[in-house]
Amino acid sequence: MARNASKEAGFRVATATSAAGLRCDDHVSVARREDGLVLALADGAGNSDDGGPLAEWLVSTIKERALEAKNLPGADALSRWIEALDMQWFATGRRGESALVVVSVTHSKVSGASVGDCGAWLVRSGRYQELNGEQRRKPLVGQGRATVLPFGPLPMQGVLLLATDGLLKYAPETKIQHLATDGNVSVAAAKLVDLVRTASGALQDDVGLIVCRKED
Repeated sequence: MARNASKEAGFRVATATSAAGLRCDDHVSVARREDGLVLALADGAGNSDDGGPLAEWLVSTIKERALEAKNLPGADALSRWIEALDMQWFATGRRGESALVVVSVTHSKVSGASVGDCGAWLVRSGRYQELNGEQRRKPLVGQGRATVLPFGPLPMQGVLLLATDGLLKYAPETKIQHLATDGNVSVAAAKLVDLVRTASGALQDDVGLIVCRKED
């Protein structure tokens, strides 16, 4: 399992990806800017060998764009990025598909855009707000016709959790809420992955997640 934790611009961020099989098709990236963060999480669909490479390309390309952008992108800009990347990949003729969620975060607000079934939650005080609950599940990014849902800006309150369905599909919401609010984001990320392990320690699906919280 790959893990990473960072402290940037008054935030603590931890990421984790873990494979159910020989490779992990869930990928994450964190772009650290002086004016905030851009977080990306992609879940490559398993119906072709190109799903994982597409997911990896999406998050790495978004990180590059975020670091090069003059201003921190809002929801509309992130939506345009996803639409352009969808068309760019489709033009290559490769068959990969991927779910994707991207958010920009400042101390006061969070904005984002998504396609598919990756979740974006704000968790606080034993409850959570699903930021992208109205997103379109199909078609995914990669077919050249993704319908992107922009969301926000919304107040940045509590812990921001981005997660693939490898976590959200197999774990109770109440347990996810409890573990996500651990004061140590690295501990939270590790416990969330372990939450969906079977008795043998295996996973039923790849897991990818990002935990982000403002420093106290």
